[in-house]
Amino acid sequence: MAGARVQDDEDLRALVHRITEDTTRLVRLEIELAKEQAKESAIRSLKAGIFIGVAVACALLGIIYALGAVPVAIGSLLNHEWLGWLIFGLLLLLVAGICGYVGFRRVMATVRSTKEAVSSMKEDLEWVKELPKRGVERSS
Repeated sequence: MAGARVQDDEDLRALVHRITEDTTRLVRLEIELAKEQAKESAIRSLKAGIFIGVAVACALLGIIYALGAVPVAIGSLLNHEWLGWLIFGLLLLLVAGICGYVGFRRVMATVRSTKEAVSSMKEDLEWVKELPKRGVERSS
């Protein structure tokens, strides 16, 4: 009976050892799979980024050529091509000025509201720091 028990213990140890090895191998394989999937994902993202970059470059060139046609059309209507370019250039400068002004105002408003928020936080911190002192004064 004792021999059977020793045999059972050895069988159990061997089984636990095999399970441990299989679990270790499974974890390693899962890690390798995750690495491969991450590598594939990175490569796909890189390729997608390249296509997006080419698309943006082509769109930008398309916009430039389309915008180049506007002053030519204006100049041909006025029988002076240079006048079309001048008018279109002034129009672009006007748009740039308006956008720059609006952007500057928004930045300044953001800076002002941030300063107000920081000032309010400082006041709150000072108030919190004073709380223990007030408690001491009341208890005495």
